[in-house]
Amino acid sequence: MLDIMKDSLFKTTVETGAALNRADPDLLGMTRSGGTPISTTFYNLVAKLETATGLKAERLLAKVLATCCSFAAVYVTFNWLLKKMDPTYEEKKKAHLQAKVMLKKLGIDERSLDEYEVAVAANLVDPTSFDVNWEQIGGLEDIKSDLQQTVIFPLKNFALLDNSRLMKPPRGVLLYGPPGCGKTMIAKATAKASGAKFINLELTTMMDKWYGESQKRVAAIFNLAHKIQPAIIFIDEIDSLLRVRDSHDHEATNMMKTQFMNYWDGLLTDNKSQVIIVGATNNRQALDQAILRRMPCQFYVAPPDQKQRQHILEIILFDEDVDEAVNLSAIAAGTEGFSGSDLHEACRVAASVRIRECIDLMNSTSSDSNSPTLSDEKIGTLRPISMNDLKIGIEKVQGNAIHSFLS
Repeated sequence: MLDIMKDSLFKTTVETGAALNRADPDLLGMTRSGGTPISTTFYNLVAKLETATGLKAERLLAKVLATCCSFAAVYVTFNWLLKKMDPTYEEKKKAHLQAKVMLKKLGIDERSLDEYEVAVAANLVDPTSFDVNWEQIGGLEDIKSDLQQTVIFPLKNFALLDNSRLMKPPRGVLLYGPPGCGKTMIAKATAKASGAKFINLELTTMMDKWYGESQKRVAAIFNLAHKIQPAIIFIDEIDSLLRVRDSHDHEATNMMKTQFMNYWDGLLTDNKSQVIIVGATNNRQALDQAILRRMPCQFYVAPPDQKQRQHILEIILFDEDVDEAVNLSAIAAGTEGFSGSDLHEACRVAASVRIRECIDLMNSTSSDSNSPTLSDEKIGTLRPISMNDLKIGIEKVQGNAIHSFLS
């Protein structure tokens, strides 16, 4: 078998040399020692190896093949072990497939991205898929007006403002305030209204267990944003990612933060950039001062006042069957300190009170109480949400808040 492989290899070399000689005799002169044909050089090399090692050509060929097979086996085994030892391998694989689907949906050519940019693309969100708009955000009229003026209009009319550096959109926007007041909704509505691509950046996207990989991921985030601009990079709970630096931080974490800010500075100096970083936090004081400097537009999203609470209640209950006797103004007055999220939960509890009544009725008339199922007729005859239902919802939310405070 080895003799056959040897003879075949020699024969192929001679035939190739002859073909080159017929095509262009000069090619055959491309040898290590001027004038020696390629086929002769190969034979001389084999002879020298046989003399140096004391092995015949077939034995040398066998050792070379065995070594190559060993290296290939070690490489395949090592890669397999790395995948099995990585607990996030399946998640990364799934994220990669998700990224391909989103890139295709947004009309972005995957071939123009490297592997790190494709990994970051798993955080891309189609802004047209957001089920939120400005009309669904109750209150906060001043913030909505400022964002439309400073962010949305410049992004949608970037060419019109190309000659002015002062009218370009800001490179950083910070939304801060108590939880549940609509910071994330504002960011989504801004992206949808401006038509910008939305990168919902998560901490796991930037962190990696291998040293130096986090810096590559940071670079991929900004490179991807530049390639698909206009784009909004949204960082929820930004204080957990870019908090105040101190001596207790790990070296890799400090390097990642520094590189993030360096790339952010690139946005500030690039007049053609249409990339905006939007951060949301409940704890503004925890942010590094260098980060705050890079976010000139800062909006405090305060808990809604009485008028805003009434507006929020009207939006939440717009499509619901509500009793005519319900006084939303009185409900708004009795929910001092409630956030928009609290009001939504109170209305959800109020709506479920009717379901509880139906379940109790079915349990009293049916022997099978393990899996109560409402028929279409029963659902169609549910009574409207009453004032008492809303009071029950408010009391439950207040009770949860008190319990959370005491614990």
